Amino acid sequence: MFIMSAAWHRTNVEQSVSHRLSESLAEAAVAISITTITDMLTFGIGCLTTLPSVQMFCFYTFMGIAFTYLYQLTFFTAVMAFSGKRESDGLHAITLKPVISQELADNLFKKLFLTGSVSLKSKIPPEIVQENVTKNEKVVENVKTTLSQKMRKKFMDFKQSLNKELPKSKHRETMISKIFREHYGPFLLDCFTMKVFIFIYIIYLSLAILGCTMLKEGLNPKFLVLDSFYLSKFYILMDETFWEEGMIN
Repeated sequence: MFIMSAAWHRTNVEQSVSHRLSESLAEAAVAISITTITDMLTFGIGCLTTLPSVQMFCFYTFMGIAFTYLYQLTFFTAVMAFSGKRESDGLHAITLKPVISQELADNLFKKLFLTGSVSLKSKIPPEIVQENVTKNEKVVENVKTTLSQKMRKKFMDFKQSLNKELPKSKHRETMISKIFREHYGPFLLDCFTMKVFIFIYIIYLSLAILGCTMLKEGLNPKFLVLDSFYLSKFYILMDETFWEEGMIN
């Protein structure tokens, strides 16, 4: 959801809601799908274990991830579409009333439920938008009537490529994106920072290799229950007495 929201904020506000939503899904679909598939594969393998507790945990997690993926593609996408329509109309997110500026809010109710960020699209004069749309439609219509079928297909492909390359900078930059772009990004790309992180990664890799050599096979059942659970004492007594002395006749 966060990836889809971030992709939405990078779209061009002058485009329609459906076009912005398609761009957001096209940008976020790869990351969401790859993450979901790898997580489902991991927990799907865990369902093949012989331990019932681990098997049940992996199964429920597998189903939860699958449901979340479908939820993002259906319900959350629909919510984004409605929210995008509300945003383009300049309506408040809670009251669905037209948003006003802070200067016009003369009481507490208006400050809480009527003020907010005004959509940049609402600031564009409607006559200019309509004029540009009319001109583009006339140009497309003239080209369609003069070009052959083959050239028309090339023109439509070229038009789609132009739509994809529309500037995406016509939006209000958030504070989080500004911090990452101006501070966090340059910090990570600094030569000294990269050397420090490489050194830390080498230490981490060394400790991981050392831990793999010390790893012992097996699973003690007492680690699967809480210390306050009654089976915990039973497993402890089993380790201290039964495996040492065996059954007494």
